[in-house]
Amino acid sequence: MQTVGPGSYASPPAISGSAIGFLGMGDPGLAVPAGATQLFRFGATRSGRAIITFQPTDGFPGQTRPDVLDTVDVW
Repeated sequence: MQTVGPGSYASPPAISGSAIGFLGMGDPGLAVPAGATQLFRFGATRSGRAIITFQPTDGFPGQTRPDVLDTVDVW
């Protein structure tokens, strides 16, 4: 995940469903001047579907950023 400007995404992200588990968050080692870059790691735990919700943290004053959702299907 990457932001443009200040702020980042909360860790751990919210996960609905039990098909995946959160393994951790780290620095991908790639610095870009646009904003924070975060590497989120997940692992499959069983077959099924999970929805991951990445929630933004503080950014520019008065700025509201939407959550980012991703759907994962594990076979």
